[in-house]
Order: sequence, then C-alpha cells, then structure tokens
Amino acid sequence: MGSCFPKAQLPLQTETSGDLDVQPEGEGPTSIVQLNVDHHENGGPNCPMEREDLFIPRCNFAKKYNDYEYVRELGNGKISTVKLYRHSVDGQEYAVKIYSKEMLKKYPMFPNKRKAIWDDIALECKIMMGLKHKNVVGLIDYMKNESKDKIYLVMEYMAGGPIMNIQVGKTVECFTEDKARKYFCDIVKGLEYIHNSKIIHLDIKPSNILLSHDDVAKITDFSESFQFYGENDDIILKSAGTPAFTPPELRRDDGTPCHGRPVDIWGLGLCLCCFVTGKFPYTAHQIQNFYNKYQNAPVKLPKLSNDLQDLLRNISNIDPNLRYTIQDIKNHPWVSGQF
Repeated sequence: MGSCFPKAQLPLQTETSGDLDVQPEGEGPTSIVQLNVDHHENGGPNCPMEREDLFIPRCNFAKKYNDYEYVRELGNGKISTVKLYRHSVDGQEYAVKIYSKEMLKKYPMFPNKRKAIWDDIALECKIMMGLKHKNVVGLIDYMKNESKDKIYLVMEYMAGGPIMNIQVGKTVECFTEDKARKYFCDIVKGLEYIHNSKIIHLDIKPSNILLSHDDVAKITDFSESFQFYGENDDIILKSAGTPAFTPPELRRDDGTPCHGRPVDIWGLGLCLCCFVTGKFPYTAHQIQNFYNKYQNAPVKLPKLSNDLQDLLRNISNIDPNLRYTIQDIKNHPWVSGQF
C-alpha cells in the first residue's frame, strides 16, 4: 500500500513548557503506524469483520509542526494526560491523549504488568479506529514515538466536557427528566452501536460520557474495553472498570462466567440514576461493603415518574440474566418514540 501522507506530525509536547516542541521535517513520531486490527468494512454495526493491517492516515490531522498550538491541559490519569491543541489556520481543536512509559514507571508493579498495560493501549487504539458513530467520540489520528516511549491519541474535542461531575457522597444539580431522557437515549444509541460492533466498553460512567459543542452525548475512553467475536462469547475474564460502577456479578468468587453486555447496561443504569438525582445512589460505606452485602439491596429511588422508576429498577437488576437488554430499553414507555 503506497503512502501519500506527509511525515510531519503533531509536535511533541515538551516536558517543561507545555508548548509545541517544533522539530525538523521527518523527525517526529512515526509517520505511518501499522496495526493488526479488526476492520469494519463500511464503519457500521453488524458488518463482517476481517483481520488486516491498518495504515492510519496522517492527512486529516498533522501536516506541519507549526500548524498546531498547545492550548491547555484537559485532564490527567495515572499514565496519561489529555491536552487541547488548536489548528493555527482554521481554529479546529483536538483533544490529544498522551500515554507515557515514564508515567507508567512511577507506579509499583511487575514489569510484565507494565508491558500488558502498554499493549492494552494499542488495543484501545485498535478499537477506536473501528468505531464511527455520532454518539461515540471519534479517534482522528494515532501516533507513536518510539524514542520517547509515548503514544498519542488524537480525538475530536468535546467542548461540553463530562456530562456530570459526580462524586460519591456529594450532590450536584440534577437534570430534568426530559433532559436526562435526551442524554440517556444518546448513550443508548452509542452503546448499541458499540455492542453490535462486538465491543464491550466495561467502564460506562458519567465521566466517560462527554458533551459536544451542540449538546450531543458521546461515549469515550475505551482503555478498559475488549473485543469479542461470537454472539455469546462476550465473557469477561478479569475485573475491570471503576469499582463504584461495577455490577455485583463481576466480584463473585464462585466461578460463574460474566457476560459483558449486562455489565455495560448496569453502568448505563447508574448513569441515569445520577442524571435524575444528582448523586451516586450508594454511600461510600455501601461501596466499601458492596461486594459482600450489596447483592440483595436494590437501588433506592427518589420520587420520580412511574415509568422512569420502572426503567431504573429493570436496568439496575442485580441478576444479570433479568437485567434489561438494549432492546428492552428501547421498547420501554419512558423512551417511547426516541428510537
């Protein structure tokens, strides 16, 4: 496959200034990255998936180092930071997630664990490159700098930020039912597409739902996600995601296999509960004892419409076999006419 893409990439972030580290042409991160991925033939759900080498194009984002200017830091995690860059000509803004092995080394763990985490980052890129949907944050570009041990994920910038800044034990302003319904349906559409694309997200929570400039809710952060192939082989082999949003079945020690789609539905239900109450439905003490005592304690709901209470109870069912599916949700009267 011939390359028509320029070598120059997004300028590297300097360790000291936060501004763009301008480099000579051709001396930036790898210009064409080759990944072994599962490719959706036309970018939509239910498409046959063929394994092939994907060459990620550079034309959409980086042409010259000086074309992009650092704006500010958007957030950071244990092994990554997310920074905002703006194109100096057309003003287009991008969120760039930067993974660094130096940051990874700061956390005590076995070397094999570090390597596994680094490999998971490549899987995150692979998953995001196969997803194209209006309710999923898009990956624009992917760059890898071998010499500095950094990986760059260039994503569409979501100007509205996280849909809700929820914290256990604290209350924020909640949404009206109409507003919550609008955002909830956005998320359901995105999650249905993700599942139809044979992906389990595994970390559905308000901080992983971002709002665009035109108030569209989109799912982001596929760092915990995995891919499955057969219709019923979405089995989760490890505990993952955020503990406060993890369903009880994932912490059982009886060897019962857990399917991924009900796990995502559980997170979806807790998101909806946060939207309409402005708080997480459990106290810090309840979360601490969650996996020992919570299994038989249903979600306590405030005074809401009967339809909404019914929906919340069904998508928060502690039995994953009885928990609502995406299709059940779409058929529920609380979201009637939204799909």
